[in-house]
Amino acid sequence: MLTLRSVVSALRRRYGKPPPPVSRDPFHLILWEQVGYLVPDIQRRRAFAALRAQVGLHPGAVLAAPRAKLEAITRLGGPIAVRIRASRLRDSAELVLGRWDGELRAAVRLPLYSLLRRHGQELCRRTAPACGLCPLRIPCPSSSYQDVAPDKRLKLAHVD
Repeated sequence: MLTLRSVVSALRRRYGKPPPPVSRDPFHLILWEQVGYLVPDIQRRRAFAALRAQVGLHPGAVLAAPRAKLEAITRLGGPIAVRIRASRLRDSAELVLGRWDGELRAAVRLPLYSLLRRHGQELCRRTAPACGLCPLRIPCPSSSYQDVAPDKRLKLAHVD
């Protein structure tokens, strides 16, 4: 049976111990991912620093920020989908405030986040995933290994 522990173990064997995240706050990690798109972490870091300095990282601050300010910051994180990413920053802030009163700490396990992020960057890419090298290929619902019975693949639950 596949467990969270076995997923983390497989990813750690593949990638080693993950580096510390940019923040221990899960909402900050969401902002980190949304502020840049298909850019090196150094460019993402500049955009994230601008968001921190010019807007703030609390959901209320992001929600209150002018759209033009968020777009200018997301532009620092790459030219692709600037408006969409700015909108997602705002949507995420609204969701976190509405569902969790601005607090997500209990909802995310940071070591798994770091490992899954690296896995997505290196092997489980949207275009040209490297399923043959994947430590999770047997249980993965998206695996190109079609000979694996569907009941043996990882089932990802949708959480409201």
